[in-house]
Amino acid sequence: CGHRTLPTACCARCGKPIDIHELRYEAGVARGAQSATSDGALRRSTKALPDAGDGKGLLLHAIDLIADHWTPLVLAAAFMGIRRYDDIRRELGIATNILSHRLKLLVEAGVLQQAPGTLSGKRLEYRLTEKGRALIVPALALHQWSLEWLPAGKGPSMQIFHDCSPEPLALRMDCSHCHQALVAREVSFP
Repeated sequence: CGHRTLPTACCARCGKPIDIHELRYEAGVARGAQSATSDGALRRSTKALPDAGDGKGLLLHAIDLIADHWTPLVLAAAFMGIRRYDDIRRELGIATNILSHRLKLLVEAGVLQQAPGTLSGKRLEYRLTEKGRALIVPALALHQWSLEWLPAGKGPSMQIFHDCSPEPLALRMDCSHCHQALVAREVSFP
């Protein structure tokens, strides 16, 4: 439409903007087909997150936040509503020292927050902050990209569904001005 836009992530089936509370997750056919610890994934990242400073390094800061093997998996667990340390560890098969480190980094980055557990109040839970919930859009975009462009192997390890359909989520980016689907070749970055 030629107007400035802030792209809105929408469900391609119903057209509604994506709301994290309207998504559900199911194990896919390849779940467990490849060990999460293969290919050196147990290496521990010991560096702290860099300061984003004056904004020039924001993209690098974002990439540093999610670029290791385990952090996206910890975030995926949070998106699926898995909040307790032991449950995250069991779901991911992650070593305790690595999980502790990733949770600490995500809390320090403001993506997760610690809160008393809802059941007993004694055990801490790790809940997504507003900043963390905002990561659902890039996470969904990467998930969809991987389904379309990476070798299928035995199929996806996880399927994501929107409440409107029994079919897997199809993500679409809409223009915030005209609410029509954005076409990459028609978008410019001045």
